[in-house]
Amino acid sequence: MLRTGNEGVSIKSTVKTFAVRNEKVYHEYIAICKRNGRTIADDLDAYMKDVIKNHETGNDQFKIDQWVNEDIKAVPAFFSKAQTWLKYHQKISNTDFEELSKQLEVILQVNSHNHQARYK
Repeated sequence: MLRTGNEGVSIKSTVKTFAVRNEKVYHEYIAICKRNGRTIADDLDAYMKDVIKNHETGNDQFKIDQWVNEDIKAVPAFFSKAQTWLKYHQKISNTDFEELSKQLEVILQVNSHNHQARYK
């Protein structure tokens, strides 16, 4: 029989409920917990601790706020197909078109300089 989870419960423990969206999945989960000698409470507790460990501080290398500023302009992905860029060009304002043209020149200059440095 599956342990109830009451074994060794501390005074600080509280009872929570959760929705079971798929009975078959739930019963398979219970069977796996039983096979592994683990209560559902212990398994969910371990899962929650793992999520917290992996996400509580965020990933400093990929936090979205490092990319968000007033100067960002949404454009197609760099390696998008030509048709995607063409559609984008047809929709943007003249000002945005000029800004994009200037940025493309910067990218081409960087690329040209890097190409020359790489193949000296």
